Amino acid sequence: MPNEDERRDAPNQRGGHQAPADAPILEPSAPTDPILGEPRPSEPIFAEPERFAEPEREQPERAPERAQPSQPRTAVPAPEREVTQQTPAAVPVWLATLWGSGDPRLVATTVQRVARYILTTAVLVVPVVFDPRTNDAFNLTKMTTLWVLVVLAAGAWWFSSRLSRSGPFFPRSRIVVAALAVLGVTALSTLMGPNRTLSFHGLYHRYEGLASIALYVGLLILLVALYRRRPGSFSQIAVAIGAAGGVVGTYVVFQRLGLDPFNWQELGGGEPTFPIGNLGNSSFTAAYLGITAPFVLYLFLSSKLRGTRVVWAGVGGIVLAGLLLTQGRAGILAALAGCVALLLFTSRMNAVRKMALVAAALLVLAVMPFVIGDPTDRSEEGLFRAGTASYRTEVWGASWRMSMSRPLLGWGPESYFGQYGTFRSPSDARRLGLSLTDKPHNIFLGWSTATGLIGLGTYLFLVGSALMLVAGAATRNPARRRLIAVFGAGLVAYLVQGMYSIDVPSLAMMGWVALAGIAVLVDRRGGEQEADEDGDVDEASDAPPDPSSAETEQSRPRSWFAQPWVSGATVVVVALVAIGVGVGPLRADYAIRTAQQRAPQGWSSDVMALYEKAIGLDPREAAYRGLAGAYLETVADDSAAPFTSATALRRSAAFYEDAVGLQPRNVYFMINAARVYTQLGAGDERFFSDADGWLGEVVTLDPLNPQAHDLYADLLHQWSEEAEDEDEVAELRERSQTQAEIARGLRAGRVIR
Repeated sequence: MPNEDERRDAPNQRGGHQAPADAPILEPSAPTDPILGEPRPSEPIFAEPERFAEPEREQPERAPERAQPSQPRTAVPAPEREVTQQTPAAVPVWLATLWGSGDPRLVATTVQRVARYILTTAVLVVPVVFDPRTNDAFNLTKMTTLWVLVVLAAGAWWFSSRLSRSGPFFPRSRIVVAALAVLGVTALSTLMGPNRTLSFHGLYHRYEGLASIALYVGLLILLVALYRRRPGSFSQIAVAIGAAGGVVGTYVVFQRLGLDPFNWQELGGGEPTFPIGNLGNSSFTAAYLGITAPFVLYLFLSSKLRGTRVVWAGVGGIVLAGLLLTQGRAGILAALAGCVALLLFTSRMNAVRKMALVAAALLVLAVMPFVIGDPTDRSEEGLFRAGTASYRTEVWGASWRMSMSRPLLGWGPESYFGQYGTFRSPSDARRLGLSLTDKPHNIFLGWSTATGLIGLGTYLFLVGSALMLVAGAATRNPARRRLIAVFGAGLVAYLVQGMYSIDVPSLAMMGWVALAGIAVLVDRRGGEQEADEDGDVDEASDAPPDPSSAETEQSRPRSWFAQPWVSGATVVVVALVAIGVGVGPLRADYAIRTAQQRAPQGWSSDVMALYEKAIGLDPREAAYRGLAGAYLETVADDSAAPFTSATALRRSAAFYEDAVGLQPRNVYFMINAARVYTQLGAGDERFFSDADGWLGEVVTLDPLNPQAHDLYADLLHQWSEEAEDEDEVAELRERSQTQAEIARGLRAGRVIR
């Protein structure tokens, strides 16, 4: 039986169905935008640039001065009221600008502001959102939400660049370049891996494929591009992180108090031992709360108003309560490490010493499970569960052996589950049997197994260089020292929990957001404009506009595609198509969830249509084909079904085999197919050979698993009971006895290969 750690890291299910400092303070003197209530650069003047100079501030009346003959004064006509005064109605301004009669730079600035709010919303909403109406209520919902919001922000960013005629700006950042290098190595590993489809899309419930890594890197680039000229505004992201931590912690408390309106169940049935929170798993929820802890501490320390400080103190208490209730030790360690790192990075200590302390802490945490692990500890509750620490060491050992088998580029993203049986330890196979882990429970080993030592080295360079920038920023940028430090602390907290956890969407996103914050606040090239006294500069273009070129710009003919309304329409169309593609898997999950809820009622053509609809909406998802096969296997003997039992079983086997085609080393699908063929063999002996082939593949992929050998022995025994030829019967019984002896030897601790 799987231990407590395995159940805590497994996806939860419902209904018994299996699912394999302050917010930014605006300066009171800054003009306020009537749409979003945020400071805007200046009052727009919708007129020819050469006609008006910048209006002078009103001065007290005084005696007129005599003009000097050598310096004639130029008359400056006062701008009309309806032109200079910002109207509260935003629509006429937008329409006038889109038709080319206004100032596109004003709209470009506003659109970029909207894009920043979209990204801030993503950071706030993604860890919080879930949808019980889907089969994967947590991770798929979060990935879809992140995809939609990133697409919207990217469209707004591109449109604003077209309006300002500066073109989309690629941020000049070493962190961005290193992140692209990580993405490039991941793409190469995907191409060279054994299963490109799975490595690209990702495993159901996990979503760590190439597409997900590309989405995270895109989020990082957008954050850097949209905040590079407003680094002080990046505190909005810190506020969003702290607020999300408060929401997640509150839900954990509600679950412990029995106030949860949803009935969540564990994989094997029954209520979860610990509150699962908004991330669907107590360990993941605790890890997320641990990452948010240094941000809440930063917001508390940076608050200048007593009321605001009280609010963040309350949020901190909720986060602490959530950590204690979930009892996630990785999250507790992350919270402690993050808060200490916040104080460390704000200190005047030498940067090299800071990095040495961070590296030493990570090294100690990596060695800790080997020191405190106790395989005889079967306790399932309490902070000092030594058995799960021992389980980590076994999984890490298998992960290292897996990495060394393909040391350069690894096996490709999401290939861990299919390879684990070949590299697992005998004790793990003996104790857990068919319970196979799909992740190494360590993000560093995860990069190593997926992308090899090249990918691991590239990722370590990315996070190491980012932390080094933070460590040296205390003396270079004292004005934002604490804001810089909190994103470095958040990255440390992410790495600490990642030493024992899995990169599910909410956790992985936090790591990339922390990297983006460091890139915005620290990784700035000398050629870029420095922020003004408000912490902002003009972000509508890459460089300040040249007034002498205004007339030329106004008179230059525009191409058809350069028209603002054409650019806007293009952005809308492309964004809608991208959103439609990204929402497809979630729509499929709605259908599969409805089908799973109705499946226990027996045969129904509507239920079967729902399974087929889910497969049609997401044809590369093997799990849907497996669920459809399980449904047909269940209703094979239903008298209401319009087909015979053999027909239903053959269709069920076909679904399982299609699932194996999408995930060639998934032993669960193979075992299911073998079981169906065994049932068919009772009526037609020829089907036993198909079952024999599938179980033979299972024991090849998981040779140290006694349960797999037991299944094989049972199959061969049943076949011998149905066979008629005496020689064949004798051979089958001998093979069955051999498999049974192998299973007994493995349980006794004898390694038989």
